[in-house]
Amino acid sequence: MLESDEPLRDLEERDDIALALIGNVNYLTGRACDMRSMVRAAHAKGAQIGFDLAHGAGNLVLSLHEDGPDFAAWCNYKY
Repeated sequence: MLESDEPLRDLEERDDIALALIGNVNYLTGRACDMRSMVRAAHAKGAQIGFDLAHGAGNLVLSLHEDGPDFAAWCNYKY
């Protein structure tokens, strides 16, 4: 489990992460993450990474194909 509010830093510094599921938008702060950098950091460590797009889908321009996450999920009741 990631212990900080800086998941990119955790992905870059830790060696014990095999799978990450991260929200691409923090619903409390509205801060959107740099998905491409997070994918690169996870893949560099041999980890798979996916994003919960519940607060990003329909609100942000997403480039999932270009960013390269292993999977993505979101809720469907909003849109």
